[in-house]
Amino acid sequence: MEKMKAIFHIDEMEKWSLTLINVRNLLRDSEEEVEIEVLANSSAVKGFTPDFELAHVITKQNAKGVKFSACKNALEACDLGKNDILEFVRVVPNSMIELIQKQKEGFAYIRP
Repeated sequence: MEKMKAIFHIDEMEKWSLTLINVRNLLRDSEEEVEIEVLANSSAVKGFTPDFELAHVITKQNAKGVKFSACKNALEACDLGKNDILEFVRVVPNSMIELIQKQKEGFAYIRP
């Protein structure tokens, strides 16, 4: 059986709590293996800074295998660089291309 795959797309800082709750619930309630990526663009990339109030939750979920990605264009627009965000966050050149590629790979698109 093929494992479930989901990509959560977040582009608003106000949606971080809901997104992380959704990720937690999917991890907790899934009866099968699930691959999860959280992709942030627009202002939501600021959620990957170490001083963000939910950075500890992001770090904990990463330790459980959740992948986190940030759009390079959005980081630049927010005056952030790779050294300004959590070390495990992958920087992708373009979030829209990443979303399209993930959906082609069978990832369910979730937008909390």
